[in-house]
Amino acid sequence: MRGATEPAALAEQLVTLADGAASRAMVLDQPDYGRHARAAAEILLHQALAPTD
Repeated sequence: MRGATEPAALAEQLVTLADGAASRAMVLDQPDYGRHARAAAEILLHQALAPTD
């Protein structure tokens, strides 16, 4: 497995996603709101780590 071509950008995207999910969870009083962020994070990671052959 290779690493992400732009790891710093990927890290910022994931942190932004996590921060947003935490904020929404508090505002909506839904502690399990992170499930939406997880689904989005899986897509980001899949795209960032996909082979570029």
